[in-house]
Amino acid sequence: MRVWLAPVLATPSLDGVERALALCWSAHLSNATDEPIDLALLSEAIAGLETEEPYYAAVARMLRGHLALNARQLERAVIDFSAAVGLYERAGSAYGPAAARLALAGVAADRNDYARADYELSVGLDWVDRFPYVGVARLHKSKLVKRRDELAARRAAADQARGDSAPASPSPRTASTASVDDPRILRAQAHLATDDVDGARAIFTEVAGGPPGAAWAAARMELAAIEHRARDYAAMRGWLTPILDEPSLDRVQRAVALYWSALASEGLAEPVDPARLADAIADLEPDEPYLAAEARMLRGRLAHRGGQLERAVIDVSAAVGLFERADAPVGPAHARLALAEAAAARNELARADYELAAGLAWLARFPHDHAARRLEEQLGRRRDELTARRRATAP
Repeated sequence: MRVWLAPVLATPSLDGVERALALCWSAHLSNATDEPIDLALLSEAIAGLETEEPYYAAVARMLRGHLALNARQLERAVIDFSAAVGLYERAGSAYGPAAARLALAGVAADRNDYARADYELSVGLDWVDRFPYVGVARLHKSKLVKRRDELAARRAAADQARGDSAPASPSPRTASTASVDDPRILRAQAHLATDDVDGARAIFTEVAGGPPGAAWAAARMELAAIEHRARDYAAMRGWLTPILDEPSLDRVQRAVALYWSALASEGLAEPVDPARLADAIADLEPDEPYLAAEARMLRGRLAHRGGQLERAVIDVSAAVGLFERADAPVGPAHARLALAEAAAARNELARADYELAAGLAWLARFPHDHAARRLEEQLGRRRDELTARRRATAP
């Protein structure tokens, strides 16, 4: 295998997708032979495959995720497995989403989050049930059922030993990720939590007027978020530009600022630099999956407006998994709704129904979230409309 791949990788005339495929296969060969894998080259393969070859991009994500899992980098592994779910679904793989969900369930179970593990396995079963006559799908169904039974017994034993307590969900994300331990930022975010925008703005503005640093950047990003909600995109740009020019920021802070800057450009109907947005997504994924998902949704909207429909669907599909990883109450369902509309526009009504059903299943996990209930009504109405359309066009 190596004999065939080496000349391919040494050929300078290859296009991006061909090189990415060769890198993907080379990484799998190295994994099979217990040789070191160049993670930078594997990441290059993932980026090069997403648009044209989502299936192989998902395969490469799964490999990188398992490498991270073996290195006990659990969060990095979960991010890759989560993104692989959407990419496999987009590719129409009969078993890929189930394999990714099985991996996610394993990590959740290791964290004693049995409710999340059961969710992953249930959704995986819903997917393979769409392919009743595909042998490999039936094989994965048996694996999922077996694993769910094992975890049900394990959960019962754990509940009996420790009481029926659930693990804490990730904390809600804010506009910035920097200096959350700074008391001024925390105090201002507490004002926002009670809808006291003016009180929060006053504190953020004071911090933003101080010397550059982590708290300074956090305050400016929070102010940009406030202006975004008010649709004052020029004011957003004013808060963000100094951050992008500040050399002392770390990788994640700069990525967050790049994302908000791209949102400002979208609001001002200005071109968004695709390379900088891609860099922001790559840097956000390991540490900030929620913002990475939002950046994916932004890139999906831009691609859709530019007529690049497949690029848009790929980004929204990947966003589903990232939103789920962040445990966002409405994010996955919003993304599923967008995917359903894309499928309906192609007259793929069965696929649209699947997306809406999956979105509703996610929202059901948050029975006390008002935004989830409103979106649940919206998805339910749309599903009824598409069901009626499906019946009207049935032979």
